[in-house]
Amino acid sequence: MPETIAIAELLRVPRNHKMILACADTRLVEYYRRKTTPAPPIVLKATGLDIVDGCHRTWAAVLRGEKTISFVRLSAPGAGKEKADAS
Repeated sequence: MPETIAIAELLRVPRNHKMILACADTRLVEYYRRKTTPAPPIVLKATGLDIVDGCHRTWAAVLRGEKTISFVRLSAPGAGKEKADAS
């Protein structure tokens, strides 16, 4: 289930800031900026605030003046796996 996060918080991470500014496909940014329906959530690493996927959506949200953006996290390695019975 997507959660929301302040865009300003994401931009405080130097890697994210550089990645968002380096988004080469400005047509895709413009596409997301003009959408009237919500964009898909961005993807963050399992821990921390590093953006894995969604720099164009984040840049578009900044241009629209949005303060928050929805996100999902990558699963941590081994998450959701049940431990084998020790019996």
